Amino acid sequence: MAESTGLKRGLGLTFEDLLESSIKNVNDLQQDSDKMVNRLATGDVDDISEVVLSAQRAEFALRLITEVRNKLVDAYQQLGRMSV
Repeated sequence: MAESTGLKRGLGLTFEDLLESSIKNVNDLQQDSDKMVNRLATGDVDDISEVVLSAQRAEFALRLITEVRNKLVDAYQQLGRMSV
């Protein structure tokens, strides 16, 4: 996307890359949590605190990315209401 608009990426990540990476990370945490719950159900996990911690990490990450999304939507709507 940056190349199509003529912008150069530089050395750091673009905002798009950062969002994509964050969403992938949240998805990975959710999948890990699901796997831990399944392992607990089958008796493969000895320490239930590992399962709880995994679920809490996934929940926190999902809440955080949801708040980021909400802020982005609000900012976009404010831009749409601006008069030029």
